[in-house]
Amino acid sequence: MKVNVLILTKSVVDGTILKQALGHDPDLSITYQNYEEQQLLSLLNQNIHFDLILILELKISEDIKQRIQFIQNLFACPILLSASDPPSDCALPGVYFYPELRLKPTSGEFNKKIQDLIQTIKKISKNRNPLRENDRINTAYSADPSLTAIPKEPDFEIIAVGASTGGPQVLNSILANLPSELPVPIIVVQHMPNNFLPLFIEWLDKNSPLHVELATEGQKPQPGHVYFAPDNYHLAVNSARRFVLIDKPPLHNVKPSASYLFKSVAEVYGSKAIGILLTGMGKDGAKELALMKETGALTIAQDKESCIVFGMPKTAIELNAAVLILSPEQISEKIEKLFKLNNQLSGD
Repeated sequence: MKVNVLILTKSVVDGTILKQALGHDPDLSITYQNYEEQQLLSLLNQNIHFDLILILELKISEDIKQRIQFIQNLFACPILLSASDPPSDCALPGVYFYPELRLKPTSGEFNKKIQDLIQTIKKISKNRNPLRENDRINTAYSADPSLTAIPKEPDFEIIAVGASTGGPQVLNSILANLPSELPVPIIVVQHMPNNFLPLFIEWLDKNSPLHVELATEGQKPQPGHVYFAPDNYHLAVNSARRFVLIDKPPLHNVKPSASYLFKSVAEVYGSKAIGILLTGMGKDGAKELALMKETGALTIAQDKESCIVFGMPKTAIELNAAVLILSPEQISEKIEKLFKLNNQLSGD
């Protein structure tokens, strides 16, 4: 099986040279993309899994750490950063530094450097991705994948979603397949580096029949709308069913945290809520998804096979917090079927 490599650089010349040079190796499949956020987001529509991303930086920018975190959130694979000097504040899991590539094909050292780069790429891609967590589930629990686990007459009023690394791909897949007439709002906590969320929301809004926007203080969520927790605020709903932005320290090392959202939804909506925990590292939202289940909510965890990082859903499954364990495609289908069922019941 070939190693899928994505090359990111602002230099068209360097990108073209590298793509051609690396492409001669039969074990590598090379994609070159200009290093622009909108174009990176467009790659998600192609559903390509990359085994490694090679970033060429001629000059390390001050926001390189956040940019790398953004790329990791999108693709969740190892990153090989090539630059003249390693950035001092870029100690992130899954990020490797490689000396600056001076791409001069006429140089006598060019082929040797390319071969060294190829070996480095293969070595890194063979190692277990440090972004991925232990896939083993320490429980015999198995969720019921059928409607028999759901109340006969569901009357859901809200959908709450938590996602982290790999979440953008999954959210795009789910939201793009839901109808615009969805009769409930969807509230999302997506772990994302600062300043990239508005760009991501704008892109999602273009791809989805639903209206996607940032949640604001005091706002009342509306049917057919998708609301995201803003940067640096936890998001909750109050007893008046309006948004509350909470400026408290990170929880589970993240801010916003899905735990805040799920807890408030459990307290306010109870059995009238659907909670969904998607791909991501750590355990954010898992305990609170169990709380939602205890209050009668329908709870869903993304399945291991479709997760880019099987951390948060795995923890939820181990806690017996999920009524259903589904793929993104099945999640979309289940939501649509549930609300078609609601419509049929209300029309009787």
